[in-house]
Amino acid sequence: MFENFNKRLNSSNQTNTTSQLSKTVVVSHFHENLDWLDLLVDDQISYVVYTRSAEPLTHYHRIAINKGREAIVYLRYIVDHYSNLPSSIAFVQAHRTSWHQKDPSDIVIALRTLQWNKYTYMPLTSIRTYNLYKQNSFDLQERVNYELWQAVLQKELGPSPVNGTYTYCCATFAVKREAILAHPTIFYSNIIDYILTSQHSDQLTGRTLEYTWHMIFGEPTHINYRTCDIFIYLNILILFEAYITDDNLNNDYIIANCVHENDGWIRLELLSRCNKLSSYNYDTILQALNSKHSNIIELSSFTPRCIRRRCQPLTGDSIQDNRTVIVTGLPYDARHEELIEFFNRFYPVKEIKMFSLSNRFNGIIHIIFKKSQDAREFVQRSKLIRILYVNDNSLQSYNNYTITCKMLTDNVNNDFIKQNNQQNFIKSKKIDINNRYYLMKLYFF
Repeated sequence: MFENFNKRLNSSNQTNTTSQLSKTVVVSHFHENLDWLDLLVDDQISYVVYTRSAEPLTHYHRIAINKGREAIVYLRYIVDHYSNLPSSIAFVQAHRTSWHQKDPSDIVIALRTLQWNKYTYMPLTSIRTYNLYKQNSFDLQERVNYELWQAVLQKELGPSPVNGTYTYCCATFAVKREAILAHPTIFYSNIIDYILTSQHSDQLTGRTLEYTWHMIFGEPTHINYRTCDIFIYLNILILFEAYITDDNLNNDYIIANCVHENDGWIRLELLSRCNKLSSYNYDTILQALNSKHSNIIELSSFTPRCIRRRCQPLTGDSIQDNRTVIVTGLPYDARHEELIEFFNRFYPVKEIKMFSLSNRFNGIIHIIFKKSQDAREFVQRSKLIRILYVNDNSLQSYNNYTITCKMLTDNVNNDFIKQNNQQNFIKSKKIDINNRYYLMKLYFF
């Protein structure tokens, strides 16, 4: 089966004339909120929404018959765009977070950090599932799996998997155009026809496709990626950022000594021997640090290659164009990556700078949004919506933190500055006294 697939894959590579890298997210929508899609625009990720809702929605493609769940959406998109597919496509469901969306837990972060066009097929969830295809099974789902395979999949994929499939659940994945083009358009049309005319519920037929997508796009029956394989560069960057925090430096004499003796620089070889980073080779680590921008660490241009914490102050441009918001009252144990993940849920964040007092985070951050309009709307939104920040994501009431949000501009409010001008950024110099803060109340979770 896979030998024939690879031949067709190579053929589709040769005959396709579209060479430009393009990234598209195909969304299966029912009643979910889709505001998160706007966060992808700055990352040059386009999106197409197919809705199964009966409500009239503008700018969305409507599925006439709501049967087959997300499978019918994915298949419909493939058939509609077969002759003009983008180079890499992520097929996702419309919720931003879900029980099966982990590491990262936010699909926006997953799509932003995905190494687009690197893998022929890549699951975007971390929950695995095992399923069988049996003709005479007592389990109805297993029988439906077998029947659908025999009816429309066997001609292209060969006999049904004897030992079942072991894959990632919930039909959220990225795939290259070439893998889709390895099958003719009639193959996908036949699956649509089968789902729409099947006597079985859309839940059953939709699940069969959920268990089978990886095989349709050329993967073996059993796949078992490590979660970190999916977003390997992002995970390496997060590990490096964690290793050079004040708490870690206080507990590691060797690394702390390097920081004090070498103007903050730490050799990559030294850090790469640390427990969690030791599983990656040096070249992979270097590629990760070169490909992913960090607001916390910087990579040296000289050799031997080193990293250190960033120490640049906020630029005047960040203040003048009104992109910077000050938030106070955060928990002292808040982590930089958690803050980035949380505030990105509102609007795209360019940078977050954390204040420290006596080498410890004091609950104050500067958020630099990518757009000044987003910063203003974020503050305005805080007036209208009560939001809570919970430091351990458990939503327990005693962990709620009340936060004060202030807009940073070029005007003067000396009282607030004088109260805080002895405090330093963890990664930056202290702020200029000639800045003004407008006070607004904000509650986060």
